[in-house]
Amino acid sequence: MEPEIVELSFPELDGAAVLRQGDRYFLDQRNSNMLATALPELEAGGVVMAVGAFHLPGEAGLIALLRQAGFEVSLEAR
Repeated sequence: MEPEIVELSFPELDGAAVLRQGDRYFLDQRNSNMLATALPELEAGGVVMAVGAFHLPGEAGLIALLRQAGFEVSLEAR
């Protein structure tokens, strides 16, 4: 979504700021929560974790969070 669309509906708001805050909650915080929930199963192994594509990229994305947790993340099929 574009900031301008937010501002059309809510002219008193900064559309870019609203979208950043939404991303922090809907993506960043949920990514952290998903990883915390999945971590015991992931550490045990044999797990497939399916998520929406928007949860993967970025510094707070699941790829980065999994790597920070010590997992090897490969983008190639095995």
